[in-house]
Amino acid sequence: MSRFSYKVAWRSIRKNGSYSLINILGLSLGLACCFLLLLWIHDELNYDRFHKKSRLIYRVEFTDFQDGHEIREARTPAPLARALTAEFPEVTKAVRFGRNIFRLAYQNREFTEEIFFSDPEVLDVFDLPLVSGDSRTALAGPSDILISESASRKYFGNANPLGRTLTVKTYKDFIVTGVFKDIPPNSHIHFDFLGQFETYAGRTLSQWGICNYYTYILVQRGFSMTNWLGKTAAFIKKYQVNIPADSRFRYQLQPLTKIHLQGHARGEIEPNGSMASIYIFMVVVLFVLLVAAFNYVNFSTAQYVSRIREIGIRKAIGASRLEMAIQFLSESVIVSMISLAAAVGLMSPSGMVEIPRLAGEGKDRVM
Repeated sequence: MSRFSYKVAWRSIRKNGSYSLINILGLSLGLACCFLLLLWIHDELNYDRFHKKSRLIYRVEFTDFQDGHEIREARTPAPLARALTAEFPEVTKAVRFGRNIFRLAYQNREFTEEIFFSDPEVLDVFDLPLVSGDSRTALAGPSDILISESASRKYFGNANPLGRTLTVKTYKDFIVTGVFKDIPPNSHIHFDFLGQFETYAGRTLSQWGICNYYTYILVQRGFSMTNWLGKTAAFIKKYQVNIPADSRFRYQLQPLTKIHLQGHARGEIEPNGSMASIYIFMVVVLFVLLVAAFNYVNFSTAQYVSRIREIGIRKAIGASRLEMAIQFLSESVIVSMISLAAAVGLMSPSGMVEIPRLAGEGKDRVM
C-alpha cells in the first residue's frame, strides 16, 4: 500500500468523522477489555514463577480420610522439615513458616501486624532479595527480624532501619537485621515481617501432633514424585508411631507454581484462585473480541453503503477494483491502529481501568 493510499484513506476517515469516531471508540474499548482480561489471566497463570528455583520447590501437605472424604491440610508439624532432610537425600533444604498477629511498636508508632517466622534457609529457597543486610546472617539470632521496604517506610521513614528495635507487646523485642524488597502481587504468600522460626515455635519444635506450620522443600533436579510416594509410608511409620497402621494418612507434595490455582487445602495462607475462573474469562475474552469485531464490520458496511456514489465516480475516472480494495484496507488499518493506541492508553496506570484482583486481598489468618 502506497503513501498516497494512506493519505486518501486518512482524508476519507476525517470526512466521515462520526462513523470513524464510533468505530474507533467501540473497537478500542473492546480491545482494552480483552487486553486487561488477558493480562489478568497471564498474572494468575504465573503465580510464584518469579522465584528462580520455583520448579524445584514444593509445599508439603498431608491427606487423610474422614467419614469417607479426603481431607487435604496445608499445615504440618514443626519437626517434619528436619526429618525430611534426614530421610530423603533428594530434599536439599526444607523451611517452615509460622505466623501470628501481634501489636508492634516503635517509638510513637504502633500497629497491629501479622508477623511470619521462618528458618534462615528461607533466603536460599525463595527469592527474597535484601536491599540492606547480610543474607548469610540475617536470621541467625533469636531476636533477628527482616522487614519489607514498605514496613521500613511505615515505621522508620527514610532512616536506616538496621539495628533498630521493634517491640512486640506481650512477647519480645526484635532487632531489624535486614530489609527485603516487597513481595510481588502474584505470590501465594505475602508478609512484611519475618522472624526466626525456632524462637517462635518453642516447645512445638518436637511435637508431631501439632500441625500449625507450613513446610516447603527444595529438591534436586530429576526429582521423582513416584519415589517420594513410595517412601512416605515407611517415613510415617518411623516418625509418627501414633498413626494406625491401616490409616490412609499420607504426605503429598504440591508444586509451588500450582498452589494458587490448585491448592484449595484447609488452612491455606491466602485465598486461592481457580482454573474455572481462567476458563470463564478466556471465553469472555473471545466473546468481547467477537462483539467488537462484529460492531466494527457493521459500522464499516453501513459507511460503505453510503459511499456508493463515491465508489462509482472513482471507477468512472479509471480506478480499478484493486485500487479501491487497497483504499478501504488502508482505512481499516488506520482505524485499527488508532483503536489499538487508544486501547493501550486506557490500560495505562493513568487510564480509566485497572486489572482486577478476583482472588481477594484479605488473608486467611488461621493462627
